Amino acid sequence: MRIRAWLLLCLALIAGSLVKAQRADAPGSDAMTPPDAQTALAATVLGEEVRTGDAGEMQQIVLTELFDRYAELHGVEVSDAEIETHVEAMQRGMRAKGLTAEDELPPEEAAQVEQMGRAMIRQWKLNRAL
Repeated sequence: MRIRAWLLLCLALIAGSLVKAQRADAPGSDAMTPPDAQTALAATVLGEEVRTGDAGEMQQIVLTELFDRYAELHGVEVSDAEIETHVEAMQRGMRAKGLTAEDELPPEEAAQVEQMGRAMIRQWKLNRAL
């Protein structure tokens, strides 16, 4: 199973390298412009069309799709308890360095911290699994 995971990762990296090498400088294409039917089809990843002229964006999309599929197939999930433990550890670390760490954040900031923690823990789990 590990060989298969490494193969997926290698394929993703190769795809990213190929996209960089074949970067199309389509007129009017930039990372801030949402893709539409006029943007050239850059790839099909796991059955989903990817339309972009930006190599960096293409690499991010390919890797995200592959990591998402791997996580889904292998049950890589992040629990609320893991997020709480992560946030508490971050707050303790900040206090130990003499920085203030608010225990009660406004809802928007708390959601951002949770989202960031979930992404970091998920990526750590994926890295460990691969």
